[in-house]
Amino acid sequence: MRSRVEITSAVLNCVCIATIIGFGPHISAQELFNPKKLPYDWMSPPILRQRLVALAGDGAMNCGRASQSSLAPADVTECALQQFASKKRFYARYHLEGFDSEQNIGFAFDGQRLYKVTWQLGLTNKPTLDTEECQLPIELWKTRSGRLNCYSHKDELPAIDL
Repeated sequence: MRSRVEITSAVLNCVCIATIIGFGPHISAQELFNPKKLPYDWMSPPILRQRLVALAGDGAMNCGRASQSSLAPADVTECALQQFASKKRFYARYHLEGFDSEQNIGFAFDGQRLYKVTWQLGLTNKPTLDTEECQLPIELWKTRSGRLNCYSHKDELPAIDL
């Protein structure tokens, strides 16, 4: 008599074989894991996106998620700046990786208020989520790295470019 593990293993093997035969030459492992072919949010911390959507409101434009392996920051920023100039709801995200940390910064605009939301995972392996409302009057602009910022240009430090 076969054990549960053997039966489960046999079923999984059948599913894998059927999948390979079914998709055949139309799919490759490189295509499955190519970030440029996946949705913008495929690896973003879900809680950040949920928070941005909640802040921006129904019908907000998803301007995308920029990272080293997907969209360029300028593409995401241009969408956000156009939406902001038209006073239309939007949210945008930027993924940044450090030597020993990961950070995702997002902006959400609800048509009146602009928020900056930061998700971080550092040395402690405890993620944090911080939400700040941008100061009035709102000044949204593009940094030297092509990302958004909502604080006064005079607040930008030469060595730090969020």
